[in-house]
Amino acid sequence: MKKLFFFLKSRCSPLQISLGILFGLLLGLNPHYLSLQNFIIIPLIFFIRVPWRHFCFSLASGLVLGFLFVDKVSHEVGLSILKIESLKEFFTLVHSIPLVSFSNFNNTVTLGGTIISLCLFPLIFMASKSLKTQS
Repeated sequence: MKKLFFFLKSRCSPLQISLGILFGLLLGLNPHYLSLQNFIIIPLIFFIRVPWRHFCFSLASGLVLGFLFVDKVSHEVGLSILKIESLKEFFTLVHSIPLVSFSNFNNTVTLGGTIISLCLFPLIFMASKSLKTQS
């Protein structure tokens, strides 16, 4: 428990802590390392001044959990989103734009991992805010 409180003890705001965890999860759950979202997230880490220990911890956790467990769920989430009939034209358009097609959202695991990470963000923010006020 003492290490958990040391981990949360930071001069950063709960928003910065949760953004560090979110960015780490977004990079960790993404199977493609050379994608558009990674090239957007990495400069954001420096501009927002995300705490490194939170980012690195969630990146490592995302890589391990993604490889062991989450990739199967990410595949199912991404596949179900890509199969939505009303979004097929949108994904065709996105894939035909040269720079945006670099996002690899036509890959089910990439799309599912991004959706899962973004859905977890409010929970991460509330948890970091409540744990930050307790420490």
